Amino acid sequence: MKNWKLVSLAVIVNFVMVPGIALGLNYIMDLDEDAALALFLLATAAGAPMLPKLALFAEGDVALSVGAMLLLMTITIGFLPLLLPILYSGVHVDPWPIALSLIETCLLPLAVGIIVPVKPYGEKAGPYFQRLSNLAIFSIGTASAV
Repeated sequence: MKNWKLVSLAVIVNFVMVPGIALGLNYIMDLDEDAALALFLLATAAGAPMLPKLALFAEGDVALSVGAMLLLMTITIGFLPLLLPILYSGVHVDPWPIALSLIETCLLPLAVGIIVPVKPYGEKAGPYFQRLSNLAIFSIGTASAV
């Protein structure tokens, strides 16, 4: 959060450029209303819970990816309910289900990881949780591809 250039860039890319690209694709491809809304939902829901795992696979900065994920998720909770009704008439978005999903999938596991002491539990359980995490990401990716 101290690097304002990086924070600003992340916010601009995720909440201005990517939604703008989605709107542009919708215009170019002339999608029907449901497909356009689905594309825009995907484009505006920043802060995917798998960011830290992807950073780990890419041998990137995992701590930075966790910080980015938390920042983007927090903004998403307020951004989606405000923006969608403006762009799509008749759409109402309740921020609580979005927040609850992010709390359950990201914040709660992160809090447990911070609270539970690394020794002796983390060293023994770490390899098993790594495998479980890899399997979960693989199964999610496989399920969404089907």
